[in-house]
Amino acid sequence: MRNALETNLPSQGLPLNQFWAIMEAPAQIKDHKLPAQEKALNRALEKLSDEELIAFKITYESVQKFAFRWDLWAAVYLAAGGCGDDSFIYFCNWLIGRGELAFYKSISNPDSMADFDLKNDFGEACSCEWDVLPSIIWDKRHPNGPDLYDLLPEPTISSDGPAGEPFPEDDMDYFRLNFPRLHDKYMP
Repeated sequence: MRNALETNLPSQGLPLNQFWAIMEAPAQIKDHKLPAQEKALNRALEKLSDEELIAFKITYESVQKFAFRWDLWAAVYLAAGGCGDDSFIYFCNWLIGRGELAFYKSISNPDSMADFDLKNDFGEACSCEWDVLPSIIWDKRHPNGPDLYDLLPEPTISSDGPAGEPFPEDDMDYFRLNFPRLHDKYMP
């Protein structure tokens, strides 16, 4: 899975090993509490140069887009009892913050997210807006300068839509067959 992402990573982005090293700051927070994770990530991003911050944002959007998939969305939809488009984007942010291993495991097998407590974590996950942290830091550094988004390639997630095939929201057989662990956990 990582190789597939590396193949599609823009050349001006941060290399994945550096990206995931930065994302270890929030991933290592005990109990994955969102406010503490956000502070840890913010501190790590503030240490980056302007060029590194732009490269981080480019890579972040590529990683986020890589997770923007119908099968992953279906798994979250099942576990949470529903999930809208904005909530799913925030969930992708939350998943990135769980770290490299959890991210790729969830991408390669969305049913493995049965290891998470998605029912209880979903509310917090759906308020995870880490994708805007680089622009907040940029604006503090350059209050009269160009907007960070003007320095990036075209937006990735909002323009393409999810990868794969849409899922049938009301077909419990689909969920039971494709996500047996999640189905057993959240649809007893």
